[in-house]
Amino acid sequence: MHTKLFFVCLVAGGIFFGAAKQAFGDAAADFERANVLKKVGERQECEQVYKDIIKNYPGTDTALRGWEEIAILNASIGSKFKTAQQARKDGNAAIEKLTTDFSGSALLPTSLCNIAAAYSWAANFKDANDLYQRVIEKYPDKGIVRKARLGIARIRVLSLIKAGNIQAAETETVKLLEDFSGDAELPVTLYAIAKRYRWCKQYQKAKSTFEQVVQQYPDSEYAPKAKVYAGTATILELMHSGDYTAVEQAIDRLLADTGLRDEPELPVALCRVAGGLF
Repeated sequence: MHTKLFFVCLVAGGIFFGAAKQAFGDAAADFERANVLKKVGERQECEQVYKDIIKNYPGTDTALRGWEEIAILNASIGSKFKTAQQARKDGNAAIEKLTTDFSGSALLPTSLCNIAAAYSWAANFKDANDLYQRVIEKYPDKGIVRKARLGIARIRVLSLIKAGNIQAAETETVKLLEDFSGDAELPVTLYAIAKRYRWCKQYQKAKSTFEQVVQQYPDSEYAPKAKVYAGTATILELMHSGDYTAVEQAIDRLLADTGLRDEPELPVALCRVAGGLF
């Protein structure tokens, strides 16, 4: 079983590092290069690519996105690249550049919501909530307000899960789904809730919420990812029970699922599972 997971990780690493070495010459390709670097953990190089983009396209929507990506990168940065204090400082500086240099841009409210979502993913719920509130207060007549309100509702659920108050989290999730019924952000919202359950080792809740994404939003981009993580939630639960025969069978089922054969999240997810084995 260990060998099987290790092989999958090697394949995934080869794909990512191979892509990272490609040469690119335009903004779209540079953003893709930065995305690959971020995925493989080369965050210092990733941030430099964003800075180069900003330098090469000053004052443009492309530069705006560059500052947004720097803020997002620093929202979830680890200690290998820079300290949490430095990351916070750099992230705040990027937000300041956004709000100062692009104050009149129609893209700014969405950028701020995207950064808030990154804070939320990183469990920095206070800064996420503050940014969403900032959007609501600054742009009260814009459609983006609904996105910000949904983000705040999502933070309430994620905070409760992290605090171990699962029953209250379930109640808030039901309310969220009712209040924002039909919203295009619901698939990613449920996906984020499921991931928070998984990170908090609530594997049954994680699995059922991932499956909810698959069943209710089968055409969303999050459905195949959710299917992968529903499978790995089962694997993690079996690992903790010590039933390694069942673990190997669960891995085999995931690898044999033809619908997931081209899903890039599959090797990533299995590598993360393997991290608990080696």
